[in-house]
Amino acid sequence: MGCSVLYEAVENRLGSVFESYGKLVGRYPVAFIISALVICGGLGAGILLMESENDLETLYLPENSQAALDQDRVSDIFSKGIQNNYWSHTLANVPYNADVLIRAKNGKNVLSEDILEEIGHIISKIRNFNVTKDNTNFTYSDVCGKQVRTCVIDGEMLLEKKFLNRYRKNKMTFPDWQVTEHRVIDLNRFLGKADAINGTLQSAKMFRLLFELAQSNATETERSRAWEIGIMNYLPELQTSLNLTEFAYSTSQSLNVELNRNTKKDIRNFSYSFTLMLIYATFTSSGGNCVANRGHLARAAVVAVGLSILASFGTLSLIGLKFVNIVGVMPFLVIGVGVDYSFIMMSGWAETYICKKNSIEERIGLMFRSSGISVTIAAMTDVIAFAVGAMSDFMSVRHFCIYTGLALLFCYLCHMTFFAGCLVIHARRVHANRHCVTCQIRPTADQMRKDGANPVAVWCCSGFPPRVREEDESGCEILPRMVFTRFLLKPVVKVIVIISFMVYFGFAIWGVINLEQGLILNNLVSKDSYYQNYSNWFKNNYQTSFPVSVVFEDEMDYSQAGVSKNIHQLISNLTEIDFVKKNHTLCWLTSYQESGRFFYNENYTPQEFVEGLQTFLMFYTPFKNDIVFNDAKDAILKSRCYVFSSDVPGSSDQGKLMSDLRGTAERSPLSSFVYSPYFMYFEQYNAIIPNTVQMVGAALGAMFLITVLLMPHPLMVFLVIVNLVMILTGIFGFMHYWNLTLSSITMIHLIMSVGFSVDYSVHICHGYLTSSGSNRNARTSSTIAKASSPIWNAGLSSLIGISTLALSDSYVFESFFKVMVLVIAFGILHAALLLPVVLSIIGPVTTEAFADQLPVYPKKQASKTSNGLDNPAFQNTKIPEGE
Repeated sequence: MGCSVLYEAVENRLGSVFESYGKLVGRYPVAFIISALVICGGLGAGILLMESENDLETLYLPENSQAALDQDRVSDIFSKGIQNNYWSHTLANVPYNADVLIRAKNGKNVLSEDILEEIGHIISKIRNFNVTKDNTNFTYSDVCGKQVRTCVIDGEMLLEKKFLNRYRKNKMTFPDWQVTEHRVIDLNRFLGKADAINGTLQSAKMFRLLFELAQSNATETERSRAWEIGIMNYLPELQTSLNLTEFAYSTSQSLNVELNRNTKKDIRNFSYSFTLMLIYATFTSSGGNCVANRGHLARAAVVAVGLSILASFGTLSLIGLKFVNIVGVMPFLVIGVGVDYSFIMMSGWAETYICKKNSIEERIGLMFRSSGISVTIAAMTDVIAFAVGAMSDFMSVRHFCIYTGLALLFCYLCHMTFFAGCLVIHARRVHANRHCVTCQIRPTADQMRKDGANPVAVWCCSGFPPRVREEDESGCEILPRMVFTRFLLKPVVKVIVIISFMVYFGFAIWGVINLEQGLILNNLVSKDSYYQNYSNWFKNNYQTSFPVSVVFEDEMDYSQAGVSKNIHQLISNLTEIDFVKKNHTLCWLTSYQESGRFFYNENYTPQEFVEGLQTFLMFYTPFKNDIVFNDAKDAILKSRCYVFSSDVPGSSDQGKLMSDLRGTAERSPLSSFVYSPYFMYFEQYNAIIPNTVQMVGAALGAMFLITVLLMPHPLMVFLVIVNLVMILTGIFGFMHYWNLTLSSITMIHLIMSVGFSVDYSVHICHGYLTSSGSNRNARTSSTIAKASSPIWNAGLSSLIGISTLALSDSYVFESFFKVMVLVIAFGILHAALLLPVVLSIIGPVTTEAFADQLPVYPKKQASKTSNGLDNPAFQNTKIPEGE
C-alpha cells in the first residue's frame, strides 16, 4: 500500500506538469512547430564549421595511458641525433614507412637470381617515383630516413654481396645473421616461410622491404606523409619487365586512409535508411480511414528526428568538438530510436478517443499525462547512458557518446515541440472530419453508398473521426496486442518462456567467460581492401616481433661495477619473461665492455670511461641514439638498452607481456622503465575491461536512480534492474558467438545498450502500474494491451534504421549492426515475453494504482453504421459545413 501511495504521489505530480504543458501545446501548436524549425535550423548551420579527427592512435587507444606518457618521455630524452642516424628500433613512435611483401608467382624461392633481379627493379622504381606537394617535386631520397647520407631500406642488405656470397656458399646462418661483432640481424623479419637445415638458410617464399621515412621534425613528417599517399596510389600500377613476382603493400597511413574511405562510403547509406524509415512509419501509422489516417503524422516524426541530427552536428561543430569516423553511425541509430517516441505518443493519443472530454486541448493534455512520462523516462535513460560514456578514456567513445547523447536530447525536445504541434494539427483535422490528403470534409461510407458512389470511391474518400483506438490503428499495432494478450498468459506458455530464458542465460554466461578483448586494427578496413591482402600475407608468413627499450633515467657512474651489474641483471631478468628472446639483446654498455683494450678498460675512472665511450661511438654509430651526455660531454645523464620480443600473436599475451616487462623494471634497484611504441596499442588490452566495467557500472547506477525517481516502486525497480542485467549478460555473451571482441568500438555499443534496454522494460512496468485489474493476470493483460504495440514497433523501427549497415564492409558499421541487433532483440524479448510472465506471477496485486486516478473512459461500443459523431467526445462539437 505504501509503495502505491508513493508512486501515485510522484505520478500525479509529474502527470499534472505534463498535462499543463500538453494543453499549452494544444493551444499554440504552430508556435511550437516554428520554434523547433528555427532553433534546429539555426544550430544546424554550424555544420559548415565541422572539423574531423582521423588518426587511429588518437581515436581508438586510451588517452593519458602509461605508454603515452612514456612515449613523451622517450621522445624528449632521445630526440637529438636521430635525423642523420636513422635506426627504426630507436624511434619513440611507430616508424613511418612503406612495407612491401614480394613473392614469386610460381611459388619459387625468392632468393633465386631472377627473382632477386626483379626485386632490385621494384626498389629502383619506388626510389624514382615522383611526388608533388606545394608545387615541389621530390622522390624517396628526399624523404627517406638516412644513415650517413644513405637512405635506409630495411631488407635491401639481403641483395648485397656480403649476404649473397654467404648464401650461395651455403654458409648463411638462420635465423640470426651476425653482421658484425656488435650487430645481429634477425632474418625472420625479412624472409617469410624460410627453410633452414642445421641453422643454415636454404630458401624463402617471401621477401620484405621497408622503405623507412624521416620523421624527426614537422617538415619531414609532412613530406613523408605526402610520399606515403603518393606511393599508395602508385603501387597498384607498378609493373616490372620480367613479371615474375607479385606483391602486397602497406604504409603507416594505410589504416587511417582505408578506414575513412569506408566510413564515408557507408555514411551515404543513411539516405536509404531515412527513406526506409519514412516508408515504414507511414505504413505502420496508416490505419483507420481516410480521415483518421496518420501518414503525415508519421512522416513528421521522421522529420523531427532529422532536425535533431542536424542540430546535434551543428551545435557540436560550433563549439569545436571534432567529428570522428565512428560518429558516422550515429544518424542510423537516432533515426531508428528517435521514431520510438512518436509511437508512444500516438499510442497515448489513441487512448483519448473514448475520453468524454471534447476539447482537443484537454485531450492533448491527457495524452501528455500518460505518455509524457514514458517518453521522458526513455529519453533520460538514453541520454544519461551516453553522458556516462562521455567520460571514457577513449576519444572515439567519448565523441560518439557526446554526439549521440545530444542528438537524442534534441530528438526528445523535437518530439515534445515539433511533433506534438503536428499531432495537434492532425487532431484538429480529424476532429473536423477532413480528408487526410485533400482536407475536404468527408461524408461517411454509408452516406456515400446512399448517393450511389462506387466501392473504390467509398474506400478512397469516405471517413469519420475514430471513436475507439482500434479504429485509429493499423494491423501492425493491433496484431501484437491481439497475439500476446491471447497466448502469453496461458500457464503452459509461461513455463515455456521461463525455461527458454534459463537456457538462454546459460549460453550467455558461457559466452561472457570466453569473450576475447582488444581491437584488431586491420578489422577496421573493408574485406576487399589492399591492406587486408597485405595483412593476410604478413600473418601467414611473418612473426609479430618488436623491440623494447630499457631506459635508465638517472645520472649514474657507469664505470662502477655495481651499476654495471644491476643493468646486466635487469636485462637478464627481462629476457626470462615469456615471449622475450633469450639470446637477442642490444646494449651499448655490453658492446662497449666487450670491445676490449681498444676502447674499454675495467679500471677506468669515471672520466676515462666517458672518454673511451666517446671514441667507441665514433666507430659504432647506432649507439649514438641511445646515450645522452651532459653539455660538457663528461657525464652520462640517461641511456637505454634493448630486448626483443618473440612472436606474440594474441592480444591477451601482448597485454600481459607489457605488464610483466613493466613489473620487472619497477622491481629493479635502478631508476628505469621499459617502453615500446607498440605498447600504445597494447594499452587497450589492459584498459578495455576496467573501462568497460566502469562505464557500464556507472550507466547501471544512473539507470537505477532515474527509475527510482520516476517510478518509485521497489519491486518494479528491482525487476527493471534484473531485466537489464540479464540483457547485458546476453549481449556480452552472444558477442562471442558472433565473433566480436570487447574493444573501444564495442564498448560504445554496450554503453548505449544500457539505456535502450531500460526503455522497453520501463514501458512494461510503467504500464503495469497504470493499469487496473482484479488479479495479476488481468493487470498484466491490460499492460500488454497498452504497451506491446509501441514496444514491437519501436524495435522494428530501430532495426530498419540500422538495416542498411548489414551490407557494410566497414568493421565499425558491421559491429555496430551486430550489437544493435542483439540489443533490440534481447530488449524486446525480455520486455515483451519474460517481464509480463514474471509480473503475472509476482507483480503487485493491489488495484489502488495510479490507473484508478485517471478519468473513467466510457465503454460504449461504436455502431458500425455510425458516422463517428455520436461519440461523447464530439457531442458538443459543431462540424463545419462545406469549404
